[in-house]
Amino acid sequence: MKPLVTLALVFMLFLTGCVRYDVGINFQDQRHGEIIQNINLAPQLTRLSQKEVEQWIDSLKQKAENLQGRVQHLSPENIKVTIPFGNGKDLASKFNQLFHQRSQNQQNDSSDNLDLVNLDAQMSIKQLNLILVERNLIDFKVDLRGLGVVSQEGNIILSSGSLFDLSLSIDNPIKTMVIQDNSKSTQERNLLTWHLQPGQINQLKVICWVPSQLGIGTLGIILLFFIGYYLKYKNIPGRAKSIPL
Repeated sequence: MKPLVTLALVFMLFLTGCVRYDVGINFQDQRHGEIIQNINLAPQLTRLSQKEVEQWIDSLKQKAENLQGRVQHLSPENIKVTIPFGNGKDLASKFNQLFHQRSQNQQNDSSDNLDLVNLDAQMSIKQLNLILVERNLIDFKVDLRGLGVVSQEGNIILSSGSLFDLSLSIDNPIKTMVIQDNSKSTQERNLLTWHLQPGQINQLKVICWVPSQLGIGTLGIILLFFIGYYLKYKNIPGRAKSIPL
């Protein structure tokens, strides 16, 4: 029996909840934000498959470096990946580079890599600048039908029902509005958490309102100009002075 198949059988017999995988999108403002992956591996998994886990972590580091990000080992079982983004277009591009891996070329490619978390996720975003805020219509599609541990030949050898706990969250300065959700999401203040369901296509569409620093700064300058003008001339620009009779 191949070592990878043996490893999968060990998973099925002895492990539950092997991987907790949380993806967070944190908006700070119109020009700053981060994609954060928090990955918690069960101690049994790191002990029984240390080599495979190390290979997987190395691939995470390579992806993070390619996207100007970083990987932190908070503990032997806890890994944090941080990817910065500069705007909505940059967010969608980096998100898809991280998670949308099922192109036809990759499906036909026979690699020796072990995918501990085998998911396919896509994001599209439409933006509208409203001077003081930016409206982001974000559409997520996460295909978890093929989630599981795969063999070198690309065959799924382990289902994901009890092995993976996956979620996606959006932390936004202004409350996020849910437009479409075929899974399960919860919201607490400005934090929206989307719980992904294994074995199906998960879809989520939301509207995120993000403060525009440029718009707010421009408005502040205009207000300061009017206040300064009024204090100096005791008159509002554009209003004619009254002429005494």
